[in-house]
Amino acid sequence: MLLTRLVKVEGPLISISFTRQLFVSGGAQFDLAGHIATMLKTKDRTMKRSILLKLVLTASAFSASTIAVAAPVCTTLPQARWMTPDQMKARIARMGYRDIKVFAVSGSCYEIYAHTRDGKRAEVYFNPVTGAVVQNNVD
Repeated sequence: MLLTRLVKVEGPLISISFTRQLFVSGGAQFDLAGHIATMLKTKDRTMKRSILLKLVLTASAFSASTIAVAAPVCTTLPQARWMTPDQMKARIARMGYRDIKVFAVSGSCYEIYAHTRDGKRAEVYFNPVTGAVVQNNVD
């Protein structure tokens, strides 16, 4: 997952405004802005290169893992043909999902974070036209 926020970082010779990106994958987090801020404040060139290399390698690894967990394609039909969120929530409740923490549109899917009947945490993607489960990730 990729979370973003606009940030301004100032170093001794440079001031940069950019989108802060926090990569979250498998419980691990990588704070891109924090590493850039550290690099800008460091005066030692060797240390800057070292931090930059670590930054590039780590960002590449997290970007690849973020791509691997992207939302599936659930439908190609326009949103006008989708069930309303209330209809979908009622259908999800009938399927036995409870304690819905997140209900969102993710790409061409409805996505939820909830608990199954058994109490296990689940991230589920639904086809918004038929209501069918497209992908079910249960802990």
